Amino acid sequence: MNATVTAAAIGVGGSVIVALAAFWANVRNTNKSTELTHRALQLTEQGQVTDQYTKAVGQLGSDKAPVRLGALYALERFAQDNPAHRQTTVNVICAYLRMPFSPTAPASEPVPEPGEGAQQPAAGADIPALAGNGDTWQQEKQVRLTAQRVLSEHLRRTPPQTQPSADPAVDRFWPGIRLDLTGATLTDFSLSGAVLAEAMFDGATFTGDATFDGATFTGDAWFGEATFTGGVWFDGATFTGDARFGETTFTGGVWFDGATFTGDAWFNTATFTSAAWFNRATFTSGAWFNTATFTGDAWFNTATFTSAAVFGEATFTSGARFGEATFTSGKEAASFDGSHVLAPDAHHVWPEGWCTGETGDGEHTVVRVSSSPGS
Repeated sequence: MNATVTAAAIGVGGSVIVALAAFWANVRNTNKSTELTHRALQLTEQGQVTDQYTKAVGQLGSDKAPVRLGALYALERFAQDNPAHRQTTVNVICAYLRMPFSPTAPASEPVPEPGEGAQQPAAGADIPALAGNGDTWQQEKQVRLTAQRVLSEHLRRTPPQTQPSADPAVDRFWPGIRLDLTGATLTDFSLSGAVLAEAMFDGATFTGDATFDGATFTGDAWFGEATFTGGVWFDGATFTGDARFGETTFTGGVWFDGATFTGDAWFNTATFTSAAWFNRATFTSGAWFNTATFTGDAWFNTATFTSAAVFGEATFTSGARFGEATFTSGKEAASFDGSHVLAPDAHHVWPEGWCTGETGDGEHTVVRVSSSPGS
């Protein structure tokens, strides 16, 4: 009996083993088939994505402005639906804006009245009107304004109370984006409230006003040798990395009121043709204004300098005001060596321990109170 049971058990066990082996073989084949099917679907989707992207990029090179405009809207939709491709899409749009463009219309083409056409167009609404406009410069301007709008709209974090849906898939904010607009010509450019990982605007030309108020630069922000022809607003902006404005030209007024510079702030050889406001600004690292030129009033009231504040060889043509400025590393952290004060009788409020003094050759500079009685 035991032998019979044993034999039966062996037989059953063998059957079970064979059955299990067959089962797992089937599972492996099924999984492999499913994997292959999933991979095929991925490749198909990737192919469709590639086709959409390639087609839109190709249209962006069209000689017809309405086609270029449609390409921008297609790229915007593509990037919104495909987060992994957003940076690449932004790179393409930035490359388009870096292409040469005259900030003024050719003499042979009509010039719009002040303020006309400066607004950034709403998505899609301008294509029919653009098709009937034979002014090639104006057409290209509208295309470029649309490219700027795409960037500004998607780099601005949507406040929760204005979010149209709780679904994060419809959030229009694109996080972690880097901008490279080196040498670009930008018109009435706005990144108010934007959040950027990195921004490169070296050598860019900003025509009209430029607004960066409340913007956050989580990486370095490069504006070296840029030219601003209108008003510039950086009030309340946050620079987490280095902020470089070396050799930058500000033709209109510039506001950095309440801005926070966590990294080094470089304004060496910058030119401020009109008034410059840095009231309540906070410089956590070094603030460098060597050889900067302030043609209008320079306002640094209640600014806070945690590290060095260097204005060596800076030129102050009008009034300079540092009322209640704070130097947390000590008064010696401030430096005005070799500075030029072209209007010694203007209303100046220098940091504590400094005053206007003569250089000995009829010129005036900013000197320490201990070394000169000042004026």
